[in-house]
Amino acid sequence: MGHVTAQTPTPTPPPTTSVQIINATSVPAISLYVNGRENYPNFPQALLTSDAPIPLLDTRYVAVNKKTGAQAESDVVKFQANANQSLVIMGDFSTQTPPGALPQPDQPLGKTEKPYPPNVVFKVFQHKRMSADRLVRLLVINGMPGKRLKFTAGNDARDILPGESVEFVEQPVFFTYQADAGDQQIAVTVRQSGIMRDAIVIFYLKNGEPAFMRAFENTVLSSPES
Repeated sequence: MGHVTAQTPTPTPPPTTSVQIINATSVPAISLYVNGRENYPNFPQALLTSDAPIPLLDTRYVAVNKKTGAQAESDVVKFQANANQSLVIMGDFSTQTPPGALPQPDQPLGKTEKPYPPNVVFKVFQHKRMSADRLVRLLVINGMPGKRLKFTAGNDARDILPGESVEFVEQPVFFTYQADAGDQQIAVTVRQSGIMRDAIVIFYLKNGEPAFMRAFENTVLSSPES
């Protein structure tokens, strides 16, 4: 008598996503908890993590100011599956303005009986997957609490409020941009080639003064500038 063998279905692997976490806070260093676990106990400003695939699509973060111990917790971040994304952490842990957005220029400070929760913003940027034979783009993010940013690409000048971003498309692979950050003028040189394409320039405060870092949408490299 013949036998029939049951076919065991191949289990479907859980969905994953690629996320690089960028510390653009305006404090020297944080520790970062991911879903209750201290994954990054010493995470200096202007550095970032690997964007290797992870299975955590729904994630809650807690950033801790290493100097003061102040804590800021994110809402549940829902990442897209099978995508490339950056989570940019911005803010200075100040408690004089409502949470959810960075302090704006000329914004009056709050006068409440109790201080607000520490001001830290967790913002996700989705990265488009496009062919490598096109012109590159540049994403500029103003992570400086309370400071204006004017960023100029050739004849294209944009004003960027704290916590906001602007994308410049069809950019040269090597170019020096001009930034007016607070009361400082800063030259920002960006080189893009090979896998180091589609740059991200993020401004933050270092010791209270404007600074910037470079990152890329599809690599783990960055370069802080003072």
